[in-house]
Amino acid sequence: MLPHCDCFLPSVDDLRGIYPDWTPERLADHFLLLGVGTVVLKRGAAGCLVARGAERTVVPALPVRVVDTTGAGDCWNAGFLAALMHGEDVVTAARIGHACAAYCIEHVGGSAGIPDYATVCRRAQ
Repeated sequence: MLPHCDCFLPSVDDLRGIYPDWTPERLADHFLLLGVGTVVLKRGAAGCLVARGAERTVVPALPVRVVDTTGAGDCWNAGFLAALMHGEDVVTAARIGHACAAYCIEHVGGSAGIPDYATVCRRAQ
């Protein structure tokens, strides 16, 4: 199914169970070779690696006051996908994903702290 995926959004931590010694760059290359259009490897506080064709972009995470990490990855995915739906490019979408996850992490619960899309976008700038 990977050749039919426009975007693949795993975390490096999840992939380490299958590929324990692989770097994020090697993981990205592997999934691109399997036919994924864009690979975005989430790396927690280290941000994410966006890989598309030969292009590699590291998008740093935002500084946060950690309260609860429950739902952070799901909120990151939601922010990323919402940005794509609003016509943003994948790097901007990754920044918006980081902002959405940051709001999540700063509150208790999986999505209780997420404001409206415009507010998330302002934080992503």
